[in-house]
Amino acid sequence: MGYNPRTAPPQAAPFRAAATVSHAVSARTSDRPEILAPAGSWEAFLAGLDAGADAFYLGLQGGGSARGRARNFTLKDLERLLPLAHGEGRRVYVTVNTLLQEAEVEATADTLWQLQALGADAIILQDLGLWRVCRELLPEMPLHASTQMTVHNSAGVRQLERMGFARAILSRECTIPEIKAIAEAAPLPLEVFVHGALCYSISGLCLASSAITGGSANRGWCSQSCRWRFVRGPDDVGFHPLSPSDLKMLEHVRELARIGVRSLKIEGRLKGPEYVRAVVGAYRKALDADDSGADEALGAAGNLLRSVPGRPGTDGYAHHPHPREVLPKGADPTLGTRIGTVRRWRDGILTVSSKPLIRRGDRLRVFSTRRGHSAAVTVRSVQREKTPKGQLFHIPLAERVERGDAVYRVKEAKAEEYLQMLSQRERALPAGSGLPLHLEVTAGDGEMVLHARVATTGIEARFPVTMHPAERTPLDYHTLEIHLGRLGHSGYHLASLKIRGQLPPVVVPPAEFKSLRRELVRLLDEARAEERRRYLEAVVTLRGKAGEGAPRAAAGKRLWIRADSIATAKSCLDVQFHRLVLPLTRDLLRARDRLVQQLQNRDRIVWELPAWLPEGDLEVYRDQLARLLREGFRGFALTNLGHLDLLSGENLDRVAGRELHCLNGWAAAALEELGCSVVTTSPESSGENLRAVGARGWPVAPLAIAFGTLPLFTTRLDPGVVWKEDKAIRTGENVELHWQRVAKPLGQSWFHVYAETPLCWTQHMAELRGLGVGDYLFDFEGRSFTHKELGILLKKFNTERPLKDSSEWNWERGLK
Repeated sequence: MGYNPRTAPPQAAPFRAAATVSHAVSARTSDRPEILAPAGSWEAFLAGLDAGADAFYLGLQGGGSARGRARNFTLKDLERLLPLAHGEGRRVYVTVNTLLQEAEVEATADTLWQLQALGADAIILQDLGLWRVCRELLPEMPLHASTQMTVHNSAGVRQLERMGFARAILSRECTIPEIKAIAEAAPLPLEVFVHGALCYSISGLCLASSAITGGSANRGWCSQSCRWRFVRGPDDVGFHPLSPSDLKMLEHVRELARIGVRSLKIEGRLKGPEYVRAVVGAYRKALDADDSGADEALGAAGNLLRSVPGRPGTDGYAHHPHPREVLPKGADPTLGTRIGTVRRWRDGILTVSSKPLIRRGDRLRVFSTRRGHSAAVTVRSVQREKTPKGQLFHIPLAERVERGDAVYRVKEAKAEEYLQMLSQRERALPAGSGLPLHLEVTAGDGEMVLHARVATTGIEARFPVTMHPAERTPLDYHTLEIHLGRLGHSGYHLASLKIRGQLPPVVVPPAEFKSLRRELVRLLDEARAEERRRYLEAVVTLRGKAGEGAPRAAAGKRLWIRADSIATAKSCLDVQFHRLVLPLTRDLLRARDRLVQQLQNRDRIVWELPAWLPEGDLEVYRDQLARLLREGFRGFALTNLGHLDLLSGENLDRVAGRELHCLNGWAAAALEELGCSVVTTSPESSGENLRAVGARGWPVAPLAIAFGTLPLFTTRLDPGVVWKEDKAIRTGENVELHWQRVAKPLGQSWFHVYAETPLCWTQHMAELRGLGVGDYLFDFEGRSFTHKELGILLKKFNTERPLKDSSEWNWERGLK
């Protein structure tokens, strides 16, 4: 018999239990959206609690969080934190919003089972394999679709609703008119970012960190490549063309509330408590004010935000899909508030002209736009000098800086004092009291029957007890609550107690309650252990096609070609290949009849939908897809979950593109269930991970990228604002980048930034075939190829040898 979360283990008598997930309701009016605060540490959580956050999102230590560098929390921490939050009427969402490698899925699924027992209000997910585990095995747990899923239109939101999600976290790149249209067209509650850091790339579509350093942004280890300094030539001091300003939507929160957004999210799980307190407090003021006092509240909120060090603020994509001001020319990526200018530096002493007071303990950064250089210092001693023109501060600084350099305050001394206060407060909180236990009691005729429930585990236990007639204080609710609640370090605490029927007028010896409690805990432990065992067995079974022994080798190898231009497509027509993948662009659509005639089989063409398809373009693509279907085309490559809503018909050959992130066998099984007959393996994967997937068998046919100049960044920001298209830039990691506007899409345009060095796995194809991979993709996006270059690539494909001047990304170095 398989695992069923609604069925109690066989050792205990089952009873029907209600859903266990807590949904604390804020005391504020329900028609206003919640303010959702980041909690990267205990101190940040407590600061947000004080400032009035309605809900928190936080990650766990040990992986699964898209902010792996945050301090994060343990499950034991949540035993303390969740009751505190729920007691204040606040909600807590746990982020498990990263992609998982094959070896990580079972342990993460085990963690989710425990999170449900602890009473987390929702789980934030990205990995499709983990989504399937939750939907099948933890059906009561509310799921929020992470912004890493790149859902940005009503088609995507409708698909999430079909998949059982309770909330969609929209991409930061959506404009307010787009958000309004999505809210009107799709019923699922929406969450949007209103404050904090902006990414250069659309979330979920960034491969830069993984390709350059092996630390995947999709796995919480972003190296922040877009914040790096780049050079345009040997004599260039460097600039920051990919470093966006920070998002500040304070002036738009009331508008977002009116159009139906249910959650206003503040970015910042790597930020300190002083940031959380100030930012939550500012948005609380702006949101809670009535119409007559809105302007005054907005002014006070703006003053509060100005006290927070950070990059220059922008309202991002609020009213334009390609905002120019998000990429300031010569942007300084330094977080901080500018407070002054270097007057001089001499013999290790920095002299700063500053109106604000500089104190011991302040953290300063001196930045030179001309030299592209910065120097940081924590002020250990400072001398203040008053002058007729203001005040000067003399601070020891070993590193030389120049007159006129800008001085920023990154952190204030008083912030450290606030942090210490919160740390003391956290240490004074009561220790974790275990899992919430819900009891129902029936007593009479020398017997006490306990119906006990912890999450989805429910037991009924009967205990013979001695009952003496009561002379003064008969058995009552208070007595039961005291005796049954003394659970000590058992791992449980009494969360609720109900009495069925009437209690008899008797007394029960205290010693018998002690024995009863001990036996109840033993039975619960056994029942939970059995349920956990069956759950984990079901997780493994859910993966599908688990192989035994050696992996099943592919019978042969087939070449797929992806061409994003007519010239590239034509140059490939005399090559022996299996299928041709064509993006839905105007030029390629106009050429489809000629291509079909030359291929003599329209089934060999796979039309690829774009990963970014804004709300205003949906109908254009719907019409074009309908036309292609009428013409007899059946092959389509999907690069976003919303495409499932656009292509919901029968007898279609759906290919899951790399943007759907198949990194483990559970994700492959989920994509097959969603209607895909082929899945593209993630180019971020390591060889070790692919060996692990292949050893257990592929649930659906895999397609590996054998060669490709893949976009490291996919963005709505026009790089041409600060960086000429024909001028490559280079990082300190010796990675050269260039960018292109996506050629002639059916609707709005967007941009790709590429590395000059292509990905190549031709040298690993023999091993991949042994692991069950028989289909390989040559992706010719972003560059044109001569017949000679194509011939070289085909030779590498046939001989399975490496290509000179290429990169294998994470194959050997591993994926973090």
